[in-house]
Amino acid sequence: MNLQLLFQVIILLLPWPIKSIAKAPPHLTKPNCPSNCGNNVTIPFPFGTGENCYFDQRYAIDCKSNKPILRIINLEVLEFFLEKSTMRVNQSVIRSCQDKITEASFVNLEKLPFYFSYHDNIFSGIGCNNLASMSPADHDFILGGCLSICDPRNKTDDDSCNGIGCCKAGVPWALKSFNISIRSINTATSSSSGSQEEGKCKYTFMVEKE
Repeated sequence: MNLQLLFQVIILLLPWPIKSIAKAPPHLTKPNCPSNCGNNVTIPFPFGTGENCYFDQRYAIDCKSNKPILRIINLEVLEFFLEKSTMRVNQSVIRSCQDKITEASFVNLEKLPFYFSYHDNIFSGIGCNNLASMSPADHDFILGGCLSICDPRNKTDDDSCNGIGCCKAGVPWALKSFNISIRSINTATSSSSGSQEEGKCKYTFMVEKE
């Protein structure tokens, strides 16, 4: 189930199509096309909002309620970083509030010239006795994951995400799509913390490192 909670994710863009460079400088909007959506987001070619303003449908931006939405994957774009060939987007958080396996799919980039950036993103899980993992969209083996546990005797207020209530893992290189799984697991501390954590939710997501 998707929360209405969004985290920022960095998507890596492959080099612009050669023909697009001839049509417009890579840091500028195509001539006679809207240059902005909202107050702060500049739309650079080969992206564009409006007919004949983008290179092809993969780069089409719809400006909805002053928010730029990448049409083909329906994600809000927050910023373009053309010097690094990346863009920042909003992505949903996956949650589970029951003691059963919860699975969900993230955005699929398979037919697009984009990747999830392994350099800029991490995979994370939050909650007690939470095994969060990612697998390929078309296979059942595990690409990566992490385990977060809780111990009521640990009273420290630690935000390092070191496995106590929060865990993190790297993102595979050239990742285009993946499924997420949240599993409740039994640990040595679960008997003492089970009643305390009963009914609390677990979360998992990809998020920008920063």
